[in-house]
Amino acid sequence: MPQIRFTRFRKKAANSKAVDPAEKKIMKKEPLKWEFKKVSKAMEQLSPSFQLGTKGRRITGTLLKVRNPKDFNGLFAPGDKLLYIHFETTRQRDAIELVKTFSSKEILKEIQQRGYKGICGDTPNEALAKLFEKHGGTDLKTKIPRLIELRERLRYFLNMLTRSYPRTYLTKPLQRVVLKF
Repeated sequence: MPQIRFTRFRKKAANSKAVDPAEKKIMKKEPLKWEFKKVSKAMEQLSPSFQLGTKGRRITGTLLKVRNPKDFNGLFAPGDKLLYIHFETTRQRDAIELVKTFSSKEILKEIQQRGYKGICGDTPNEALAKLFEKHGGTDLKTKIPRLIELRERLRYFLNMLTRSYPRTYLTKPLQRVVLKF
């Protein structure tokens, strides 16, 4: 018996790798990159014009013009431009890092300079909504319009198939989180 334990130990030791100090420097995360993309007028409400992060773990944003102020508890006037954001990650650590970077003064100032009056997002993830609230946003606790709810459910269904989003996102109620400048 003692020999078997010793051989198992040797196999584990042979398979594990010690991390070289030079590799540790490479493994450190670089700051997340963000950019505003040029989008045609016809596609500005469909195609993302803002991106923070890389594919698989990023925040994308599209233009949303306020038509009905009741949908936002009267915080915004009709015609105001909002940046409608969407998280593309299922890992909680990535979401925390994205929200911290996104709520930096530099990014929020750039969004404001581009004429946006605020940021809006709909999510079934309660933890994500609370995290966004912690960084200055508010949960409106209003009923989300049916068309927007259907669009988000379709988005979550497609992401469930391609990006392994949890099935619970299809049945959980959506929360609307906004940040007004």
